Amino acid sequence: MNHISKPGYLHPMNMRTAGLLLYLAQLSAFAQPRVNGPMLGHVDMLAASVWMQCQEPCVARIEYWAEGKPESIMRTPVTDSDPHAAHAMEFTLDRLVPGTRYLYRPVVNGSALASDPPLALTTQPLWKHRTDPPAFTVALGSCTYVNETEYDRPGTPYGGGYGIFNAIADQQPDLTLWLGDNIYLREPDWGTRSGYLHRYTHTRSLPEMQRLLRTGAHYAIWDDHDFGPNDAVGSWINASIAHEAFDLFWPNPTHGAPGASGAITSFSYADADFFLLDNRTHRTPADLMSAPTAMLGEAQIEWLIKLSNTATPHSN
Repeated sequence: MNHISKPGYLHPMNMRTAGLLLYLAQLSAFAQPRVNGPMLGHVDMLAASVWMQCQEPCVARIEYWAEGKPESIMRTPVTDSDPHAAHAMEFTLDRLVPGTRYLYRPVVNGSALASDPPLALTTQPLWKHRTDPPAFTVALGSCTYVNETEYDRPGTPYGGGYGIFNAIADQQPDLTLWLGDNIYLREPDWGTRSGYLHRYTHTRSLPEMQRLLRTGAHYAIWDDHDFGPNDAVGSWINASIAHEAFDLFWPNPTHGAPGASGAITSFSYADADFFLLDNRTHRTPADLMSAPTAMLGEAQIEWLIKLSNTATPHSN
């Protein structure tokens, strides 16, 4: 029997089909929630870290394999996202070997998330005593103000011009160093832990940022607008919340150094040693009358001097 449908009339069979397609679309959306990132943290010779944030509850892992050897696939342990951590997660890709390119992909709620181009990392080569150090490129940037109308100041807002993220990604830097004010906390944010997590999540959710997050390895220091109000110093009452949020969203090699607390770390890449310092935790007001003013603090300066005067990984 031929079914004839009038213009503007949806046949019952088509209605059932449309309903099924809608259900499948909803199921797919539930199975593959949108993610921020993934973003590479430190990449060394035998391991690398990957940060990712689901925008709703999820179960996730990372699959990875040596390029051209899909049969060598490896998997991180499965992680249940934690709403207390804003569903941000950090994975360690181990069992790597030096100087090798790997492909990787997130698997969220049992489904592999596609990426074009495919996500990739290259471990640092074992070059010392063997070859000249490899060349690499570094991108530097700071002051990421992402508009949120209901919380922006009246008048012309600070943010805009987000095409800069694609412009940086076009250069394919091996490393990107975020040099502070990587978010801009607003008045509703800095009074509570949920406010900090909201600001980080809102900034990381910017569509224009996603391609850069997936390009190269990322490291960060902070400044006052990641820490608290404008020009906030170490006595800021929510300093501990600021530290926790920073650590959740930036997979730096460490959060602190021997004998010195704070958002401090150091790492080596090829023949360069990087020292990432914290200019807020130990900072005092500029007009302090009761004691000498400070920016880095004695413990951090002492750590830096000792480390710089010791044989660093590539100096011998």
